Amino acid sequence: MNITQLTDELDQMVVLNDKTSVMIWGPPGVGKTDGVRQVAAKHGLMVIDERWGQKTPADLRLPVPNKEKKVMEFYPMSTFPREGKGIYFLDEFTMAHSVMQGIGQQLILDRCIGDNKLGDGWFVWAAGNRKEDKAAVYDMPLPTSNRFDHLYVEPDLESLTYWWFAKEKDPRIMGFLKFRPELLHKMPQDSSNHRWPSPRTWARAEARLVTKRSIAPAVGEEVAVEFSAWAETVDSLPDTEQIAEGKGKRVKFSDEPSLKFAIISSLTAHALKNFEKFYNCFSWMLSVADTEWTSMLVLDVLRILGRNDPKMNQQYMAKLMKMPEAREFINVYVQLATGRS
Repeated sequence: MNITQLTDELDQMVVLNDKTSVMIWGPPGVGKTDGVRQVAAKHGLMVIDERWGQKTPADLRLPVPNKEKKVMEFYPMSTFPREGKGIYFLDEFTMAHSVMQGIGQQLILDRCIGDNKLGDGWFVWAAGNRKEDKAAVYDMPLPTSNRFDHLYVEPDLESLTYWWFAKEKDPRIMGFLKFRPELLHKMPQDSSNHRWPSPRTWARAEARLVTKRSIAPAVGEEVAVEFSAWAETVDSLPDTEQIAEGKGKRVKFSDEPSLKFAIISSLTAHALKNFEKFYNCFSWMLSVADTEWTSMLVLDVLRILGRNDPKMNQQYMAKLMKMPEAREFINVYVQLATGRS
């Protein structure tokens, strides 16, 4: 599944109050932790990020003698939640030694550690990398894995697109990734190469880009050089803000495919702000581009709104359906959204 499907799955677990423990697998930088935090924020849930790999068995149940009763009692960790509600998140769970993972079996299935019971309002979710991700991980014991439901996440550009525009991040990077989607997540063959592109590092690269710094420390020198060469040509693109304001009648569309992606991405950022800007961008595309590129703009905007702002999506759809020139694109969108042809 992709990160959007993951958050939908976790969201349903919260809505249904399904307390089954889940293990989220995926390569580094794909957005596992961020997805968990997004769902928690949506539902107003606290997140306790417990790094199991940094614990020892003694940390989980601290022995304290009860001299009066002449017995040994076991106190829980201060972070172990017994009241309230939230997500008890065992991040980087596979970095914990197999012994520690085994000790977690009681928590995963029975929601307790010894006599210390987890609060009823808490979900137990875990996440981790796999050995094929070249991560320093341990095999999960079969009795432990059998206590989890398992969710597998892979990189996905469309999911990143939803998040990217919702956060109003620099559209240049998204335009570049639309043109070079294979650079969304590309792990190096040589483990000594510590800089490589992933959804996580692209987000960090964007922060460097807007402050006019090199993105190489985030995504690597080779990718940064390619992006910089591409970005230089983007500087000569038409003023998309002018187009969004309805003043682009004399502006021409680029003949270069790589630059077309940049224009579409920039127009998308404007079009998401309000319907007037969207319609101006849409009308301009109708006049200068073929159906393929115009459809890309319309579908990108409607999909992003459908995911991030359903009410605005409905408003856009209702207004577009009154316009004969837009109905073709709406029909295509509905077919793609419902899986009908």
